[in-house]
Amino acid sequence: MNNASLKQLDNNRLYALSTTQEMTIGRETSCQIILDSTKYLSISRLHAVLRPLASGEWEVCDLNSANGTVVNDRRLQGCRKLRSGDRI
Repeated sequence: MNNASLKQLDNNRLYALSTTQEMTIGRETSCQIILDSTKYLSISRLHAVLRPLASGEWEVCDLNSANGTVVNDRRLQGCRKLRSGDRI
């Protein structure tokens, strides 16, 4: 998976996934992907992280968020390797 990205579906914003750095998702201003808590009512300050793997793939991990992280309509337990088309 080279040149992979994450697309925010409600506004079509693209986030390029790094092959070397983690990307945090949450409402905290230190996150690389900041979500508005007034729009996303269940988002934690530090909600989830996207991590590059040595294989060139990425995984998503919940950061013990209050409401959990959902991938493809299933609640995430720990981490999960991402595949093209996955919905977080």
